[in-house]
Amino acid sequence: MNKVVGIGIFGLLTAAAVKVFGMKTLSDKLVVTLTKPQIYKVDVSGITFRTNITLKNPTRFEMTITRPVINLLTNGKVLSSTTPEGKKYEIKPISSTVIDNIKLKLPITYLTGISLKDLLAAFKGGDAKQILSAIKVPLEVQYSLYANKFYYESTPEKILS
Repeated sequence: MNKVVGIGIFGLLTAAAVKVFGMKTLSDKLVVTLTKPQIYKVDVSGITFRTNITLKNPTRFEMTITRPVINLLTNGKVLSSTTPEGKKYEIKPISSTVIDNIKLKLPITYLTGISLKDLLAAFKGGDAKQILSAIKVPLEVQYSLYANKFYYESTPEKILS
């Protein structure tokens, strides 16, 4: 009986190690890109940016993730956040997965020091990088999600100094 229990525990530990190794390999090789970034809406309360996130998995491993909660920060303080949702996405082997319709609003209170002329010129050009440069507010992005039932929270990453 003890041999059966020992073999069972060894099997579970081996399966767990393979799963963790697969997740690590996938996360190391996963290519994440923003697709179709755009200004979605401009009104008196601020500027809403919209984008899709494409996840390209070049590995033989798969993973299930929840829709990420994305925070837009300045100097460590949260400016805006996406709405948490329980939606799940399957990242299949050797394929691409799109997380669509990510919206973040930059409140007007953080846009007070910018030149309206520069912002309008950048907006007419439609280039998100020019728009962010015109804003002149230090911005960071941070996200959190569940990946195969494990919680993950990224460290803040500067997107505009």
